[in-house]
Amino acid sequence: MLLSISKMITKVKPITPNHYRDNKLEIAKKVPILNLFPNPEKLREVGNKYMTCCPFHEEKNPSFAIYKETNSWTCFAGCGSGDSVAFLMKLYGIDFREAVERLQR
Repeated sequence: MLLSISKMITKVKPITPNHYRDNKLEIAKKVPILNLFPNPEKLREVGNKYMTCCPFHEEKNPSFAIYKETNSWTCFAGCGSGDSVAFLMKLYGIDFREAVERLQR
């Protein structure tokens, strides 16, 4: 009996201290960037992406793309790219933990 219980225990995947943090991060990354964009009325759908002027710098021509399929963004003028967590970090000047917490709400 003891032998079979010990075999069962070794088959169970242990929950690591990072498990809950990783779970929160996965949930946060699923929040659509389109829902986070400060001026959604300025987004223009072009093919498989949405284009607009970059919220991180002044410009006249759109250089900021949001890809709905991958939930990622790119600034072609050189501001960067990333997921919803990186977007909030850059938009509000906050750290990683604060961005994940905001996306959890």
